[in-house]
Amino acid sequence: MPAPTTCPGCGLVRASAARITHGYIGASAACWELYGQVLAREYGAYATHANHRVSADAYAAQHPGVEGPQAMRSVAMHLMRLCLVYERGMAPVAGRAIAPRLLSQPPDVAWLEPPADRGSVTVADVAAAAGPDEHLARGDGGGRCVWAASSAHHATVRRWLDATPAPASRASSSCRRRSARGTTSRHAC
Repeated sequence: MPAPTTCPGCGLVRASAARITHGYIGASAACWELYGQVLAREYGAYATHANHRVSADAYAAQHPGVEGPQAMRSVAMHLMRLCLVYERGMAPVAGRAIAPRLLSQPPDVAWLEPPADRGSVTVADVAAAAGPDEHLARGDGGGRCVWAASSAHHATVRRWLDATPAPASRASSSCRRRSARGTTSRHAC
């Protein structure tokens, strides 16, 4: 078995014979391989779970890569979706439908310097889940952890969201907020 490597994104130390990495997501080959296993579960047996997109958003934001146009837009979109879920009440499953709107790129989207601490929950924690419910909980925990770790950029991410075009009717039907009285109402994501 090869020697363990340290992932530049999340710090995961793992040995793997894998050599393939992503073009702009900053992950070690071993971490990227493990993420592929998590994705196989999420697009397979666990596809019906509510937070299906959260782990993808958390992984991409936690592994920003190096400054460049693709990495910049990727991190911006994934952090905006985490903000929509954790601060504005969007259902995680709506993330795919609103991606084109978020990728329309507000004019001031810029590189966000990655935080030194990108969160303690890694893809290894999600991969170690014993079943669908634990996977869901760990994926949600990872999303919350990455969103919290990016707190220095929250105001910027909120400004980007506020500058994006209004949601299409299809996306807005999935963006709902529960009021203190328990009623559900639409809101601008």
